[in-house]
Amino acid sequence: MLYNSIYSLFICEKQVTYIDFVKLDRIRIEKRAKEILEEAEKMLIEKGMTVKTLFKQGHPADIICKTAAEDDFNLVALGSRGLGKIEEMILGSVSSRVAHCSKASVLIIK
Repeated sequence: MLYNSIYSLFICEKQVTYIDFVKLDRIRIEKRAKEILEEAEKMLIEKGMTVKTLFKQGHPADIICKTAAEDDFNLVALGSRGLGKIEEMILGSVSSRVAHCSKASVLIIK
């Protein structure tokens, strides 16, 4: 665990890809994700923070909870997309799942 540090996560949901053009899109997504992480890392370092960036694949709530447990987080802060009740029932809510599965405190930001 890094004390007084921020973890910046970018999570892509894992999908089975059978077609080459889908794999190409996947490569583009991963490249852009890494660029976003680098930009966030640079910005936070300039503010004097210790940063660890991670790019992982899988279901976002599962990855967030697993990473928080493995690295002994004391707080998980994440945003809420503000889905309506019907959309949330159908799609599920990452922030809601994290709030239930994380052993760390969870801060949900609207």
